[in-house]
Amino acid sequence: MTPHQMMTMKNQTYALALEGSESDQDDEVNFDDPESLRKAYHELLSNSSILSKAYKNLRRDFRNLSEYHLKLEKTLQDQVD
Repeated sequence: MTPHQMMTMKNQTYALALEGSESDQDDEVNFDDPESLRKAYHELLSNSSILSKAYKNLRRDFRNLSEYHLKLEKTLQDQVD
C-alpha cells in the first residue's frame, strides 16, 4: 500500500469518527440538569481527544509523505542523469 493510500484510508477513518460525534451535537444540553451537563462535558472531552489524535497522526503522515516524495524525486533525478 502506498503512503497516499494509507493517508486516504486514515482520513476516511477520522471522518467517520467525527461524523459519529457530530450526530451527538443534535442533542440539546439542559443547563439545569447536572447529568446533562456531565454528559455534554464528557462528549466534549472525547471529541477533543479524537481531534487531537487525528491531528497528530495527520501531521506524522504528512511528514512521512513529504519524505517519501523527496525520495521519489531523488530517484527520478538519478534516473534522468
